[in-house]
Parts: sequence; structure tokens; C-alpha cells
Amino acid sequence: MVLALLAMTLTQPLDASPKDRRNKPSEPSARVVERFSGTVVRVSDGDTFDVETLNGDPVRIRIYGIDAPELAQPFGKEALKYVNQRVSHRWVMIEKLYDDQYGRCVGRVIFNGKDFALELLRKGIVWHYVQYCDDPAYAEAERQARKANKGLWRRTADGEKPIPPWEYRKAHPRRKK
Repeated sequence: MVLALLAMTLTQPLDASPKDRRNKPSEPSARVVERFSGTVVRVSDGDTFDVETLNGDPVRIRIYGIDAPELAQPFGKEALKYVNQRVSHRWVMIEKLYDDQYGRCVGRVIFNGKDFALELLRKGIVWHYVQYCDDPAYAEAERQARKANKGLWRRTADGEKPIPPWEYRKAHPRRKK
């Protein structure tokens, strides 16, 4: 029984390298490798924050399945503010899926018993990150927010459309120090 539970929680075969897990799009039923909870102690932007676990360990969390506008982009600061107001100094549960290339824990964030990424998508705060997540619930939440002109999907007077963060990052690469 214990072995069956352990087998069900693995995201990839044991011979898959961490790089393989990072670069593969996930399934809607992405498997949880670890569950833990803690208090959000710092919000970096609309999809990343730091949690202090029960034993005092700091963990940087990247919310699975979404991508928030960069802080320099239109709506980036609004996304940061929204996430900060919702979860800062609050208790969250993390369903870890994998670590990304930056060492962040990528996982589903459960806040007040609900998938926090879905809340952000429904409010129009973030994009569904289809390159890494093909969850149909996420796609539908974004579609509904766009249709209702919520958050970053609000129409501007000049008809300007929001630029996805992944396109913005390509056009504005960070300089290496």
C-alpha cells in the first residue's frame, strides 16, 4: 500500500533527469511529489513568493500553470499588489510538482482550500502558461476572464492588447551582472 502511494506521487520515471522534468509540458493531472504548508513571507511578483515552512525553512514558490506580467510591463505592479494583498502573511499549502531551472519549487498553491492559480486566472491577473500546463480548467478560466474584460484583459482606449510575459522577456532580456 505504501509503495503504491509512493509510486502515484512521482512526476516522472526515476531515470528522468531534472532537466527533462523542467522542460516537458505538464498534464492536467500533474503528479504531486511533496505537500507542505507555510506562511507567505514575501511576494516577488504575480506568480512567485517565498514561504516559511513549519520548521522555519524558506522556500521560493513559482505558482504552477500561470505566468504573471513582468513588473515593468503594464499590469505587472497590479498583479504583484493583488497577490500581496491576498496571501502575504497568510497560510498556504503547496503541492510541489518539480523544481525549475532557477531552483524554485513549482507547485499548485492552495489558499483557503482552493487552487490560487485558478483565482488569479479568473480575475484576469495572469496568463495561463500553456507551454507548461495544459489543464483545461486553467484555459477556461482565462477564456472567461478575457471574455469579461477582467484585469489585464480590460480594453484600453487605443485598443492595445496585453503582451504575454514570455514574449516580453524575449524582447527585453535581462543583462547578466
